[in-house]
Amino acid sequence: MNLAQYDGKAVKVTMTTGEVFMGVCEVSSAEFNECEYGEKEDSLDLGGFNGWKIYASQIASVELLKNE
Repeated sequence: MNLAQYDGKAVKVTMTTGEVFMGVCEVSSAEFNECEYGEKEDSLDLGGFNGWKIYASQIASVELLKNE
């Protein structure tokens, strides 16, 4: 899944567990995540500093929402 296309956009993320998160996201690369968190995969970060980091393997689907 190419997560880079969602950087800075409002999204609805459905996880493989069925949980759903919505918000404006930032994309973190696999290289950054490996250095900072020891995980070697891209992620979507929603909710800012105290938000959620959702790794690519945890994502079932991503839907673009309209930015308002």
